[in-house]
Amino acid sequence: MSPFRLRHRTAALLAASLTAAVETDTLVAQGRAPAPPARAAAPAPLAAPMAPAGSYGFTLRDDDGDVTRGTVAWQGALTRIDLTEGELSFEFGNGSGRDRRRTRGAKGRTPTRHWLLIDRTSGMLHIVKDDERLVETMPVVEFETIIARVLGYVTPMVDIAVTNAGILARDLGDGGVVAGVPTRRFQLVERYDRTVRALGFNADAGTVTVTTDVRVPTSLGVPSNPLTTLTMATGSVAAMFDARHRAKVAQAQAALWSGAPVQVEQTTEEREDGKTTREVRSMTVTTIGTGAQDAARFVVPAGYQRKKVSIGRASSASSSLDD
Repeated sequence: MSPFRLRHRTAALLAASLTAAVETDTLVAQGRAPAPPARAAAPAPLAAPMAPAGSYGFTLRDDDGDVTRGTVAWQGALTRIDLTEGELSFEFGNGSGRDRRRTRGAKGRTPTRHWLLIDRTSGMLHIVKDDERLVETMPVVEFETIIARVLGYVTPMVDIAVTNAGILARDLGDGGVVAGVPTRRFQLVERYDRTVRALGFNADAGTVTVTTDVRVPTSLGVPSNPLTTLTMATGSVAAMFDARHRAKVAQAQAALWSGAPVQVEQTTEEREDGKTTREVRSMTVTTIGTGAQDAARFVVPAGYQRKKVSIGRASSASSSLDD
């Protein structure tokens, strides 16, 4: 998956799926989403406790069907992410052809020795490049929205308008067992009209439905994986480019659960000019283990150059990981 590629999507509405009776419906934004039936007050958001240390494996599939596999390990407030298979590139410089060629390797293996270190207390993410003796640092939230940020930086002449937006959040009850832990299933449905304007002309328009099914652990929480958030963000143009819509999606989620899902399945359908397209992306946690981790794996080796990265531009900085 190329982090800086965006394709316009088209697909049909899922009207029938939005009218089914559910245990808990939370309507966050009136618009194209139908009004849910009257219900009693929703229960408190689900928040499964997380062990002090542990690790889990994951499989991530983007809308092209490309697969990324890796591991997430945590110790206290620190999380480390290593890729064991995939083609994700962590190049956030000027995007030159030379940089892209240098980081692109054969499919099915990681071409460079890169890993991520996250400090959940400070909210900072560090891309550690052992082969370059380099650490690039940015806020986690910027990493998770880097696609929209970079596109906004390099394509200022394109305007994406979102109208008639509605969001429906639903508690679907028991989600079964994933990676050995029981889960609860939730669903977020976004529905909106999307228009792309370029140089003052309406270049593209369509109606979009984004259905995100998540399974959240009920007994053993795990830390989040920003690679999942980044990949799933590409499924909704509205969430990428409309801050108000993105905030309402976050509000709908927070009303039902906190913490990281162990499975996410997202379908984007768009209808445009009588044609329908459908794209699917997913993440599944494959194994979960608890127990002390090697503290040395959560420390960047001394002597590495430090850079702070922001919206596609990197600047040198000699700072500690607590910045």
